[in-house]
Amino acid sequence: MRLGRSGRERLVVAGVLVGVFAAMLGMGQGETTPAMSPIAMALNGQRSEVVEAAAAAQKAAVAPSTTSTTTAPEPGPMPEPTVATAPPPPPVTTPPPPAEPRPRPASSSAPRVLPRGSGGTWAVVLGVDEYRGDENLDAAVADANEMVATLVAANVPGQNILLLRNSEVTPASILAATDWLVDNTGEDGLALFMWAGHVRPVGADTEALATGDGGMVTDKALAARLRPLRAKRSWIMIAGCYGGGFTELLGPGRLLTAASTADKEAYENTLLGHSYLVEYVVRRSIHNGEGPREVIGAVGWAQSRIKKEHPGREPTNYVSGPVAPFALGPNPTPAQAAA
Repeated sequence: MRLGRSGRERLVVAGVLVGVFAAMLGMGQGETTPAMSPIAMALNGQRSEVVEAAAAAQKAAVAPSTTSTTTAPEPGPMPEPTVATAPPPPPVTTPPPPAEPRPRPASSSAPRVLPRGSGGTWAVVLGVDEYRGDENLDAAVADANEMVATLVAANVPGQNILLLRNSEVTPASILAATDWLVDNTGEDGLALFMWAGHVRPVGADTEALATGDGGMVTDKALAARLRPLRAKRSWIMIAGCYGGGFTELLGPGRLLTAASTADKEAYENTLLGHSYLVEYVVRRSIHNGEGPREVIGAVGWAQSRIKKEHPGREPTNYVSGPVAPFALGPNPTPAQAAA
């Protein structure tokens, strides 16, 4: 649902509020379908058997015609089947992340034996614009791409970034990506979990990430998956409606930055090409250096700027205890953050 006083904004929420607000005057620039993530590329390996079978069937079907006056060409080697290729990936030039982890059964109560993990910044970035049977968004994938570009600019290795977009984002892949984050981030590392897309309220004090296939992952399920995380510093970003309701994800050293409080909608601005949260905190402050590159300072800077330029669209920080300053990068220590 689109709304906003100037007609420039879109409501970032599932399409259950249709008819509540006036329609916008137009849509922003359309998003080009981005390249598939390493998880999606790994899954696409299963297509090879289908391609080989198609080639064999095509070869068997070629035979001299007995009813046509056109002379059939001499048999020759069959051409390789043409497979459509995706557009170039975003500027992550380092090796891809490890193979997709298998999601654990949600009902499993056995304790996990975690790998040792490592320092530096490890990031799961999820963005969904395309929704089946629901209102599409304009800027969620752009938000995810901007976060990846900001991480790369901060010298975070590509193998430390797991990016999933649109149809790559399912309930199973969200949980598998969360396991990957927990497994790889060591005690001295920084864990980043970012969601850009629809959020649905599904009950009292319960919100859920809404995937494009109609699936959901609740805040409580996500919190259970993040519980073993050892990182002393974690940044959870919800660029969607009701983001302040994800406080179940908090713990020691964890910062939740939400585009809206638990009882309010969030907005993307088609003129900016991003949500207000990502445009001001990530792109302008951290990436471009217009404000602090240290995360907590960047949110404070963005709150001040948005309050002047777009009142009522300010993001909110949530913590459950003290959180030391930190920055995105290979060594996200307070000393680096202060620099």
